[in-house]
Amino acid sequence: MAGELLETNKKLITYVGALRSSILGFILLRWYVAGGVCVSKKRLDGKTVIITGCNTGIGLETAKELSARGARIILACRDLDNAHKASEIVKKFSGNSDVSVERLDLASLDSVRKIAEKVKNDEAKIDILINNAGVMMCPKWQSEDGYEMQFAVNHLGHFFLTTLLLDRIKEYAPSRIVNVSSVAHNCKPHTRVT
Repeated sequence: MAGELLETNKKLITYVGALRSSILGFILLRWYVAGGVCVSKKRLDGKTVIITGCNTGIGLETAKELSARGARIILACRDLDNAHKASEIVKKFSGNSDVSVERLDLASLDSVRKIAEKVKNDEAKIDILINNAGVMMCPKWQSEDGYEMQFAVNHLGHFFLTTLLLDRIKEYAPSRIVNVSSVAHNCKPHTRVT
């Protein structure tokens, strides 16, 4: 009887330890996946910020927060209807009406050239460029310039935009270029067995 009780207690202790480790692992995983939390309240009055692909998700949240801090926001998006809706959301959230929309299709190097020229002609300065837009796990599409779509949008388009705007960005140092990324690059691609 005492031996059985001791064995049951050992199993219970092992089970509780495993449960505690699982809970801790789950909490750490959620913390890691959630990313960081910005605790800064720094004002950005007078700063001009360009954010690509910001009509939803992280880009929209970034636009809302930076606009609330007083920055002039340029929403650079492929879908103008959704971008205008996002613009209204940003203005309502922040109370800052200095939000504009520009068309940018990162899958088109011509579109990248056009927005870069327009921004350089229209904006006195660029303080922050946030390369946020991206596509993931799309079919085997090609950009209009003949590049694989995911590579064209996530890499070439942003690199080209940054390169075209770099001199203007450097003029107003300390300026910033922020490249948003994802842990999705660690995922194994789906394989098709035929």
